[in-house]
Amino acid sequence: MRAARALALVLVIVVSASLLAGLSYLVPGLFHRGRIIIRAYVIGSDGDSTQLTNASFSVWAWAPTPSGTEFIPVFNGTGAQAVIDLSGLVGWAEDWISTYGKAAIFSFEPSITIWVSYPIALPNGSVELLTQPSFQPLNLSLPLSGSGAVIDVVVGSPFRTLVKASGGALGWP
Repeated sequence: MRAARALALVLVIVVSASLLAGLSYLVPGLFHRGRIIIRAYVIGSDGDSTQLTNASFSVWAWAPTPSGTEFIPVFNGTGAQAVIDLSGLVGWAEDWISTYGKAAIFSFEPSITIWVSYPIALPNGSVELLTQPSFQPLNLSLPLSGSGAVIDVVVGSPFRTLVKASGGALGWP
């Protein structure tokens, strides 16, 4: 009797594990969400692009709410790339759907705003800070499905700010 129960338990565990594995294959966003990877590039004087390894990324999204549009922080960080877990954007997508209905999933591609900044050390000890916004449309199905994406941002027309080493930032005492 004990052997039959143990065998039945093992059989239930194996079947359950197989079903979960199959379900995770059929519905990839069920157990984990994908990621958006954002990389920043500059175009050199030779025309070749170079990936920034010291970039600062700030990503924001607009979302409709009952009291008006809301500006939502999505990511802030530095390095060679920004890696955004899409599970953080599910609420953003749901805000659009609750405001405009399920048709919004296939009708709208609201943009996320990506700010890329990076410093350049100058020979006189000052630092030039280059900053550029980029607007990337995202289909609302992306976070809902758990699909990932790679976004490449080319910093081609940045705002430039000079930060002086002596005398304070921007010449302030």
